[in-house]
Amino acid sequence: MLDLGFFEIVFIGVIAVLVLGPEKLPEAMASIFKYLRKITKFISETKNSIDRELQIKELKDEANKYKQDLLSASQQLQEMTNREIRNPLEDEIMEIKKIETDTKRDITIRKDSATSELESMLEANKKEGEK
Repeated sequence: MLDLGFFEIVFIGVIAVLVLGPEKLPEAMASIFKYLRKITKFISETKNSIDRELQIKELKDEANKYKQDLLSASQQLQEMTNREIRNPLEDEIMEIKKIETDTKRDITIRKDSATSELESMLEANKKEGEK
């Protein structure tokens, strides 16, 4: 954590003995180590928290990628379904409706024709019955 050489540590120790005195030095060293331990623990927890956040972000990015892949596959499936199933079925339905319309028209024409012919025959029979 701290890059201190041997002479730097000795120099700090000598200054600490001069400033604090030999009776307060052990107590001060205990407090310093206690705070260093707290700082180290805080740094470690912060590092672990950042690592977890990065993992969560990576997982979220991967999940979004899979979501995009699924949406793309779904869209391709929809297009294929429309192209290969729905459009031909709609064409067949249109053809059936056209046949239905043509058949209704033909039936109406034949019915009208048959009605006219029947009326003509009835009139002819009436005229012959009168004679």
